[in-house]
Amino acid sequence: MDHAPQSSPSSDALHPLAPWRSLQRVLAGVLGAVLAFPALKLLWPWPREASLSGDLYPEVTGAAIGALAALPMFALLFTLRRTVRPVPALVFAAAAALALLSASRNAPTDTLEFDRWRLLAASSFALLLGGAALDRSGRVWLARAAAVVSLVAVGPSLADGEHQFSGVLGNSGSISEAGLIGAAAGLGLAVWDSGPWRWLGGLSALAYGFYVGIAPVFAGALSLALAALVGVALTRDSRKLLALAAVFALIGFAAGRIAPRPASAPRVEGAPVAGVDNSGGIEVRRLIWARVPALLAHAGVLGVGPGQFAAQFPPFRDPREIELSSLGRRLPGQETEVQHAHNDYLQALSDCGPLGGALLIGLYAFAAFRALSLLRRGERERLPLALGLLAVLINGLAREPLSSNPVSASLAFALIGAVCAPAAPQFSTQPRLGEYSALAVAGLAIALQVPRALGLGLHGRALRTYFERGRPSEGLAFVLETRPDSVLARSLQARALEPQGEADDFERVAAAWGEVLALRPHSFEAWMQLGLAHVRGGRIAAAREAWLRALELDPAHPGLLRNLALLEARHGELEQAERYLAQTDAPRERALRDWAVGALRELDLQRGWELFARADERLAALDAERAHDAARRPLDGLSEAEANALEGSAHVSWAREHAERGAPSDAVRSYRQARRCLAQVGSDGATSWSRALRLEYAAALALAGERDAARSECAGLRARPDELRRLPTWAGQALMDAGLLLR
Repeated sequence: MDHAPQSSPSSDALHPLAPWRSLQRVLAGVLGAVLAFPALKLLWPWPREASLSGDLYPEVTGAAIGALAALPMFALLFTLRRTVRPVPALVFAAAAALALLSASRNAPTDTLEFDRWRLLAASSFALLLGGAALDRSGRVWLARAAAVVSLVAVGPSLADGEHQFSGVLGNSGSISEAGLIGAAAGLGLAVWDSGPWRWLGGLSALAYGFYVGIAPVFAGALSLALAALVGVALTRDSRKLLALAAVFALIGFAAGRIAPRPASAPRVEGAPVAGVDNSGGIEVRRLIWARVPALLAHAGVLGVGPGQFAAQFPPFRDPREIELSSLGRRLPGQETEVQHAHNDYLQALSDCGPLGGALLIGLYAFAAFRALSLLRRGERERLPLALGLLAVLINGLAREPLSSNPVSASLAFALIGAVCAPAAPQFSTQPRLGEYSALAVAGLAIALQVPRALGLGLHGRALRTYFERGRPSEGLAFVLETRPDSVLARSLQARALEPQGEADDFERVAAAWGEVLALRPHSFEAWMQLGLAHVRGGRIAAAREAWLRALELDPAHPGLLRNLALLEARHGELEQAERYLAQTDAPRERALRDWAVGALRELDLQRGWELFARADERLAALDAERAHDAARRPLDGLSEAEANALEGSAHVSWAREHAERGAPSDAVRSYRQARRCLAQVGSDGATSWSRALRLEYAAALALAGERDAARSECAGLRARPDELRRLPTWAGQALMDAGLLLR
């Protein structure tokens, strides 16, 4: 009986397609690593010019970069002839379609956020398909690549202590989410993999534990601990090893908690403060969650709309949450915003509506069920992925949702595809064109949005450059060219216009804040600043309306209440002014005196005297003579500024009398006395006078025949309609006759 020699080649090696099959086996493993490439690209901090480091919109720029980084996956899928169409991908597509239906019925106001959501949804759908197409080797390499991603997220961030370990994403919570999947998968690698990958997995879990301890990010720590606990409870043959790996990560957490934290670097001047990610903890999130159902009920069956949570949630914020997230109002000049629901499942209902949200939550629930089943069955190549998926789904209960973090979203949906797919997916050896339909739809969804992705990426880079170069005006113009619908860029433009000073400038400032409100109809900052623009332009009724809209959004804002109190004290009801004042910590008498001085400097004599009477009964029933006497004689509690204001008001009253009875020279003399008393000295030492005083003084000069002096006084000053209405009749006529109102 003849026997074939042992050295003879195998039948597989003699097969004419053997080299191609070997290449396919290699590419199948490469596919797992390629699925982690978008996350790795977003986190890689070098070179800085090509990274998200310093980006003010990492979630926007990241969605653009992540979508482009997902494109290489399609080449592998088509080369490998992987044409699976798993049910989870169809469920995700149905949820996204319902979200887009909502957007078609109720046009999004924040179109930039809508574009960001579309990019992230397209790349997530593609990566879900890619994860479902993995075989055994691909799943192993996906877990290994996820552990590498975790190390890349955490490692450089630990060297960023001066910025509170915020890393390349600028936020320790986002970094925690980005590294969580790989850390949990690393626990699995430490138990079920072999060779150097076992050590790398353990190192990723240890580094992550240290990071969430020193940052600190307790949600990430708790999510990793719970995932490990579930794994220990369900796995049959590796409980001791997994428990040991979890203890290893716990040691890292404990080391992070006791490690000294370096001093933080000061915040960059002018850069926006992040939302409530930085403050408040679980209590802030609880207060947000309690108010989200009211938002959903108000939105109806179509939901808030994809990417529109930040635009629509402000009217539903809890005042206690605002107080906590603003650090007790210790963020001067900055207003916090709630950018998302801090919960994946509530965010799904917001973005996709009740039906679409239910589909997406159902997908998450099915993925969790599959992960638990894998842990029970002990399917070794998918156990690390199951742990990683459970960790991120647990984390979704209390942190930044996947729809706001492109790094964790890219990994999470790849894991959902890999965990939910059958153990040994069947692929077509000769697929027909129709069998590529799911891949074709996913590829087309990204390809059609490449111009949008490039635009969003350019916008993020332009914003970063704008702040790094000291906020030049031409830089802001370029930022707006890249995305005219950017809320941040529009707000920066409106702020840049505010220091300029004439009536026409106030119109431009009001229009600029109107552009912000077109994108974010409930922006507290925009309503607040719009009211200020109207006040400076003399439009009192419009200012009151704007500030009342702002008051609906934040009823306890001290600055807004003070503004409303001053507005009513100067131009409305004094009783209402005192009611607003009573809601602040400002002393009543001190505020009344300050308002009185301000009114007298603006030549509103009757209102100023009335305010003084409310502040001090000794100053009741003031007129010119009594005001002058009160200023001249010692009066306990009367400051120098108040005495000067009272004396100046007396001179203004006498000057008006002189002008009305035809004694312009006497009027000029009295106005000069008033200017001495009512002058204001700025921090730079420069002396200035109110517009009202300058106009009346110019009118007196013109009436006295001193036309050149009157023209010099009016230089750079254009009277607003409200100022003309308040001018005495003789003053308006004198300015008109001198041609000083027609410049």
